Amino acid sequence: KPAYAKLWGRGEDGSEFTAYITKLPTRLGRGGEIEPSADFIVLGNAKGISRHHATIDWVPTKNCFCIICHSKNGMIVHQEYFGKDSKVYLSSKSALKILDVSVYFLLADNNTEEADGEDILKE
Repeated sequence: KPAYAKLWGRGEDGSEFTAYITKLPTRLGRGGEIEPSADFIVLGNAKGISRHHATIDWVPTKNCFCIICHSKNGMIVHQEYFGKDSKVYLSSKSALKILDVSVYFLLADNNTEEADGEDILKE
């Protein structure tokens, strides 16, 4: 299935993390009782990651994606801290950090079905 975007980077244990956003809105959160699905991406199992930590959605009036924080633990976007109920607009290669998970938000290339971030993490 074609993806709108991809999250690519390092998971909570330092291993490579890749997830595709194929349905909007998509929730990001802690695993456990909630199974991963088309609209839910498990970021990890650490208690500092809320079950429903953030949501990524499309904003038609701005013609871009955004991430909304739902957790009191907050998130870091573009190297800036945002607390609960913050809404941050995303562009391709936006850097996101939720607890120990550090990923890039990568828009899908018009010519392929998935986003490609190989170039930015080699730096």
